[in-house]
Order: sequence, then structure tokens, then C-alpha cells
Amino acid sequence: NLTIFFFYVNIILLNLKGANDMKMLGQLNEFRYTELEKEMLGFLPFDHEKFGYFLFNLKNGAEVQVAADNAISNPDFEHVSISLLDRCPTWEEMCEVKDMFFNPEEAVYQIHPPESEYVNFVETCLHLWRPKQEFQLPEWTSCSGKVITFRLKNGTTVKFTNKDKTNMGFEHITVWNEERYLTWDEMCEIKDRFFKKTEVAYQIHHPDMLLATTPPYQLELWVPKKGYPRPPWRSVL
Repeated sequence: NLTIFFFYVNIILLNLKGANDMKMLGQLNEFRYTELEKEMLGFLPFDHEKFGYFLFNLKNGAEVQVAADNAISNPDFEHVSISLLDRCPTWEEMCEVKDMFFNPEEAVYQIHPPESEYVNFVETCLHLWRPKQEFQLPEWTSCSGKVITFRLKNGTTVKFTNKDKTNMGFEHITVWNEERYLTWDEMCEIKDRFFKKTEVAYQIHHPDMLLATTPPYQLELWVPKKGYPRPPWRSVL
């Protein structure tokens, strides 16, 4: 079976490289979803420190299913997918999972791909990606400039600052609602409103993000002016 063959090859190559940048997944064995691992992988042995399925409750009581992959499926990326039963995870929930599976000083991101490359295998699943190669981080700052207010299709009020093209090779906008973080679907609508359909926008979980808390609930979309590492969508678990 070619699938099994390439899976073994990936494991061998990865062990030679010693790629352990995200947390060793053995630290999270108490949350392993062993029934799903048996169903998905069968008899196939795998490195429990670098791959696994997990099931646990977040601080707010929401049950999440997580697939974590330390560059097994794609040697260029660490990848965590997060699924809820009846809705997409919120920004706070994604942050909580990020803290569980990645080290505190690691930056990871969520990707808004070009419309032509959009893939949606599971309606309630979102992804965190971290390239194995070094990548440029924008400077995380509090918003500045003229504040403009508009409404989304669902009636949610959004405030934003004008598109900034001065931040270390990125275009970006800062957006917020005064009562809560905007949802993934709302951020997708905002991305389509302010950026071209062919552009890739990133929501970055930045190590310094907690230092910039003005205004509360601010989120940012970043579009690099030059190429930025992003995975092929076929590598999604």
C-alpha cells in the first residue's frame, strides 16, 4: 500500500531531522482520542510524540477534537486542526489550543486562502500552522489612525483602522467589536471586503499579542507583500 509506504518514509526522514519544535505530544497523552487513532490508523505504528488525535474539554466546557501533526504529513509545517461539533472554534478557543500544543514563544497562524484555493472538508474545523523554516513576523502594535465603523451582513458592528502598508512588508487592518471577538466567518467576510480574492490573509497568534490590548477584542488581518510560507491544502488532516 503506497499510503503506508510514504507514511513510513515520512517518519524515518523526520526522525533524522530531529524536528521537535512544537510541544512533544507525549505530554498530552491524557487527552488522546485512542478510539479515533485506532479507527484512522489501524495497525499502523506512528510516533506518538509527533502525531495524534485528541479529545478534551476547554475551560468554557466546549468539547474539541484535535489532530496534531509535527511535520509528519508535510515536513515543512507543524499543523493542528481543531473541530467542534456544532460551530467553528472562537478566537479565544483557538488561543487556548495553541497554548496547549505549541511553546509560549512560538508564533502560529490561521490562513484565509485565495477564493480559488478554498477547501472546506469539515464545516466546523479550523487550523493552526507553523512553518519549520524561519518566517518574518509583523510588529504587533495597538491600532492607530482613523477609526471607521460599518456593519456586517449579520448586523454585527465592526470598527477598523485604515489599511496600513508600512508594517515591515505587510498590509494589514485592525478590526474589532466592542463586546466580543469576531468569529471566523465574520473575519472571512472582512477579508473579502478589504483584500483581493486572489490574496492570502493571515491571522497570527503572535507571542507579543497580549502586550497590545487597546482596543479590547482587536484582531488583525495581515497580507504579506512578498511570498509567505503556506501549506498545500492537500496536507490538511
